[in-house]
Amino acid sequence: AGSKGLAAWVEEKLLKCTQVLSVPDHLKRKEAEFMTVLQSLFNDDARSVEAKTASQLAELQQRTLGFRMKTAEAVRRLKQEKLNTLRFEAMKIEVHKACWRAVSTMGPRNLLPLVYPKSLCFYDKAAYPGVQGSIALTVDDAPCSRSDERLAMIREVQELLREYEAKATFFVCTDYVQSHESKFRELLSDGHEVANHCPADRSYMEDSEEAFEEALLRAERTCERLRRHHQNNSSDNENQKANSDDSGSESDDLGSSAMSSSSSSASFGRKGGRAGEGEGEGEAPVPGLTRWFRAPHAMLSSKMEKVLERHGFTNVLCDCYANDPWIPDATFVAENMLELAEDGSIAVIHMPERGFREYNHQALRNFLEGLRQRNIRVVTLSTLHAQASGGAVFSPPLEE
Repeated sequence: AGSKGLAAWVEEKLLKCTQVLSVPDHLKRKEAEFMTVLQSLFNDDARSVEAKTASQLAELQQRTLGFRMKTAEAVRRLKQEKLNTLRFEAMKIEVHKACWRAVSTMGPRNLLPLVYPKSLCFYDKAAYPGVQGSIALTVDDAPCSRSDERLAMIREVQELLREYEAKATFFVCTDYVQSHESKFRELLSDGHEVANHCPADRSYMEDSEEAFEEALLRAERTCERLRRHHQNNSSDNENQKANSDDSGSESDDLGSSAMSSSSSSASFGRKGGRAGEGEGEGEAPVPGLTRWFRAPHAMLSSKMEKVLERHGFTNVLCDCYANDPWIPDATFVAENMLELAEDGSIAVIHMPERGFREYNHQALRNFLEGLRQRNIRVVTLSTLHAQASGGAVFSPPLEE
């Protein structure tokens, strides 16, 4: 295009010159010959450029085609890998379900006394008739494992428990509390309780006795701060109620008795119904005062047991659980827990968060709905213990 434009420009200029000057005929012929040669050169150059451009364009098209083919192959492989991953994850979930069904078939109440002889797993109605019609709901890894408040579902869990008039014991990883303390205190004000689940959600099996003791008591101090705040608020509410109600009538409800004795007594554990010992198969007489604790990942060493015994803690496990961290299926979790739930059961589910175990919110709803249909009351661990022992028990403050 550039060459043709230059030839036109030269031709135009020469034409103007011939119009101004009187050019002899032989020069005109020379001019014509020159223009023919020049035009030929320009045409050859243009054809060369066009050919080169066409060659480059063909090469570019070939490269583009090759890139598209490689991209399509990469996308195909990525889709296949993702599909394989999804299939593998689905297979893992099905394996977990199958394993858990097998465990459930054998009966947690038959297995747990053998595996965890020193832990509280349930209350046998035959040994503790007071637990008839009730189970304890416990929630692990509260309040939220991530500091971003937008990811917490504390308010949603609170509203769900209110809807079903259920109470729960929240086993707290105290490293999580600071970012969510305000909302968590609001939840506790509904009559729920906190218990010790160590500072972090990790196994403490390999920790030294001293290191575990320090972590245990550090976590308990945070739990006590939450209990004191709840106790102070409860005392203020009770004083206001007493001033407005001269009759001073007291509720004969056992759960209310357990809570009104002290927020600490409701929050500290009382050892009762140890699996594998005592009056009824897999049970022990309800002894004195202890505090509730749950070993993270259910991993408890002999060193940890020594520390717990020294400070009056009882390790609490369960007989109603569906391995929800590994089975992201709300329907399966709820149905499996409902199959296991019976009088005196201790149920466990992990705290839901947005984007992490979020399905547990629906699982908890389904579970509570199933219990309501069976007329089973959902209470805190302390209330269930009070029902087992026949009344509320006071618990001492934290040992420094």
